[in-house]
Amino acid sequence: MPGDSASSAVEWRLRVGKKRAIYLPKDVLRAVGLSVGDQVIVRVEGDRIIIERAPDPFLLAVKRRMWAKTTVDEFEEESEYEQEEWD
Repeated sequence: MPGDSASSAVEWRLRVGKKRAIYLPKDVLRAVGLSVGDQVIVRVEGDRIIIERAPDPFLLAVKRRMWAKTTVDEFEEESEYEQEEWD
């Protein structure tokens, strides 16, 4: 609840703009460590919009135990395929 000292949640009331855009205040982005250019994942659960930081695949790769090998060419091919899927 807003103002509840037991909760660490902070709320902002934002307005949907003319082009249906919602601009997040700098304080919101700072609170979760997001910067310009960072990627997020947006999903809908019922009447809620959830925005989460997208995991950085490179950080995931270096923090996990290696379980597969790939070449740079294979990686580039997969990257191009994934980018086409988003278009």
